[in-house]
Amino acid sequence: MWRLADGTPVGEPLTGHGGIVKAVATGTLPDGTPVIVSGSGDDRTVRVWRLADGTPVGEALTGHGGWVNSVAVGTLPDGTPVIVSGAGGYDNTVRVWRLADGTPIGEPLHGHTDGVKAVATGALPDGTPVIISAGGDTVRIRRLADGTPIGEPLRGHPVGVKAVATGTLPDGTSVIVSAGGGYDGDTVRVWRLADGTPVGEPLRGHDGWVSAVATGTLPDGTPVIVSAAGDTVRVWRLADGIALVPPLDLPESVRAVAIQGNIIVTAAGADLAVHQPVPLPSMR
Repeated sequence: MWRLADGTPVGEPLTGHGGIVKAVATGTLPDGTPVIVSGSGDDRTVRVWRLADGTPVGEALTGHGGWVNSVAVGTLPDGTPVIVSGAGGYDNTVRVWRLADGTPIGEPLHGHTDGVKAVATGALPDGTPVIISAGGDTVRIRRLADGTPIGEPLRGHPVGVKAVATGTLPDGTSVIVSAGGGYDGDTVRVWRLADGTPVGEPLRGHDGWVSAVATGTLPDGTPVIVSAAGDTVRVWRLADGIALVPPLDLPESVRAVAIQGNIIVTAAGADLAVHQPVPLPSMR
């Protein structure tokens, strides 16, 4: 953990996973306690830690038969906070667990024919909470409460969907943002969450597999997408896919991105480091 204001470490590194940590998310227990959720590769577990002091909450969550590639936090219709996790290898499933005690909710969700690379949570226009998962060449939407599919899988990336995020258009429309690679020009795509219809054309420009996406809002209220492929980060206006700034070139391959206001944070590959925040250039 690091202080957002100045990048100084908070406490000691959290240890306990028996393999590479592939994903992290934050959430809140029913009593209001903020926590970290982490997913690991080799040990195939999900773990929960108190944000304040890094102490574990309960035992490691086991059940996935492959690398846990992604984790997200959501809320059931009754307000129960849950963890959503996705795995690859010989597993290719999405699982849901109560955040408070780690008990599984329902059966593992099958359907992806390849490893689940990314998961996110969102809500339909009527407030129904949903899971968005990416694996192989598809994005799938399911009700969080019971795992039932909503609509058909979203297809368009011919090869490997690597990342998903959710966002909101200026008119309030909820959308999914997906990142892919392969033979489609290494694109970012936007879909309406309600019905899976595409929003605009695929966003092209990256030279290489798009490995990470995030959504955010600039200080002036403009919703944006941040995407990374190799050592290049791009920023697009969510409403119409217009590139807002020239590509941002970094010294290492970027594995993850986040945006807070007009600050982009990137996690690098070979140096296994979190880069210093990157201020966005002027939009004018």
